[in-house]
Amino acid sequence: MKCGSDVEGRYKGLKTIFLASSELAKLGFILRTRKIQAIYISDLCKEKMTVGEQELLCGHTSDYFVTLETDDLNVYLPSLLQAVHVMYRIASTDFFGLKETDQIKFDDGSRVYCCPKEVMYKTDPNDYQGDLDI
Repeated sequence: MKCGSDVEGRYKGLKTIFLASSELAKLGFILRTRKIQAIYISDLCKEKMTVGEQELLCGHTSDYFVTLETDDLNVYLPSLLQAVHVMYRIASTDFFGLKETDQIKFDDGSRVYCCPKEVMYKTDPNDYQGDLDI
């Protein structure tokens, strides 16, 4: 678990607590002892949240900006997915070979979303320096 400024996505710059879904039991204590603006939870360790943990997390969305990083939306309660900001992760090495002016296209057969690479937030490994282990 770490505390620092978010450097990815829409809440860039906010003081944030970063934790794995397996660390959710510690969240209440951390929120009482740290002044933060946002909560960033990653489930990439594949230790999915229980229904009770998801409901608990929903309770924090009125006081904090909450981001859930995941690569699998199907394991979460619809109420949680509506309450939090989802950072949907797609692991790909091909993407980094694209030019800045190239585009990404998401297509489900009837709907299409496109985004040029040049308008995406870019995060460098050096941006993560300064996070504190807690």
